[in-house]
Amino acid sequence: MISEPTRHHFTVSPGRFLAVNEIKAILAYIVATYDVKFEDGQGVPPVSRIATVRTPGSANLMFRARQK
Repeated sequence: MISEPTRHHFTVSPGRFLAVNEIKAILAYIVATYDVKFEDGQGVPPVSRIATVRTPGSANLMFRARQK
């Protein structure tokens, strides 16, 4: 009798959906509550590339509570 090769099935946590929704809620709160901009005189940082992986450059952000 020939047996089927063992397959490794990686289980993915259902908590990933909760994590995605939490991050979206945090970003929505920041966008609705604060004015966000890069440091004065700074633009969007350049993107670094290593092979096919793109990594964002570092930058400082300034937050200010919105005036109501």
